[in-house]
Amino acid sequence: MLSLGPLSLAAPWALAALAALPVLWWLLRITPPAPRLARFPPVRLLMNLIVRDETPAAAPPWLIALRLVLAAALILAAAEPLLNRTATLRGEGPLIIFVDDGWAAATDWPGRREMMAGLIDQAGRDGRAVAVVPTAIVPTAAGRAGVELLAPTEARSVAAALQPKPWPTDREAALAALTAPGGLAGGQPGHVVWLSDGLDDGEAESVLEALQALGTVSVAADP
Repeated sequence: MLSLGPLSLAAPWALAALAALPVLWWLLRITPPAPRLARFPPVRLLMNLIVRDETPAAAPPWLIALRLVLAAALILAAAEPLLNRTATLRGEGPLIIFVDDGWAAATDWPGRREMMAGLIDQAGRDGRAVAVVPTAIVPTAAGRAGVELLAPTEARSVAAALQPKPWPTDREAALAALTAPGGLAGGQPGHVVWLSDGLDDGEAESVLEALQALGTVSVAADP
């Protein structure tokens, strides 16, 4: 990832192809344009014409410039430029999205889903695994399963399928899944984003303390 002010390049290695532009200019300069096809009248009208065998020595300058601009544009597009990309994820471990999806989160769920998509896209550019941890899922009879790390493409599908539930959250159960055997506790610190619904039953501080054990924590909450 290369940042140049508000512009970032997800694949800066592609800019190395710009070094080939002088070679491309040379090839375009010595390659004449294709012959022009002209439809002539009957042969008797050609008798007084002077026969001239002329071929352009090189392509016109405006055509060379246009082709070089198009080639440079393709190279820059291959570098995947990003304008005002989202904040850089901290830590070296996975991205953990701890999302409240109870009834109180239904107010602006499209905005919540858009934020999750942006975070997962950033994790994909950084080559990180992603864990999406909803807090309003009813545990099964055998207990809630541990949290699974997903590839960004899989995490994007999981986040898109989430919907707000008509019951409250159970953050303690979600935290228990994160710290369960086989969970993420004790691994390499990553970046945790808590998408809070803004409700606080006196547990927000303890939730933050538990999440901080997994890495840097960012909180986005409804008013």
